[in-house]
Amino acid sequence: MHLSAWHAWVVASLILFILEIFTPGFILGVLALACIPCALVAALNFSAAVQLVLFAVLAILLALFVRPVVLKYLHRRGPEVRTNVDALSGRAGIVVEALDPMTGKGRVKVGGEDWKAASADGLPIEAGGRVRVLRVEGCTVIVSPLADDPGDDAA
Repeated sequence: MHLSAWHAWVVASLILFILEIFTPGFILGVLALACIPCALVAALNFSAAVQLVLFAVLAILLALFVRPVVLKYLHRRGPEVRTNVDALSGRAGIVVEALDPMTGKGRVKVGGEDWKAASADGLPIEAGGRVRVLRVEGCTVIVSPLADDPGDDAA
């Protein structure tokens, strides 16, 4: 079986596309795309020099113009999702142990988790009171009293 030049370009393109699956950045994908027109040119019996020049020009053009568009599409940034402790800010909770600024004691339940808490304004908050988490400092949530609002996601 005789392997023509266009066969080699098609095989190279397939191999590069397969390797692109395992690599980031869409570099090998660009090279794989550049191989396809070269296979057509090789099938039309153009010289190897023409094929290589076409490959180089296409690879550069695709890298400059197609790759950025593909990367932008593949790596779209949606709204940032806050997780872990960062997700606590803004959430509502219920005071399970009165917040007393004099003793530094007090606990709140936020999203089913129990946290040591402190009042942002330094005023005491009674047990059962609803609060909003303003920020987290170390292992302590800093909270402010929350007016009763049925739309909040307490505890």
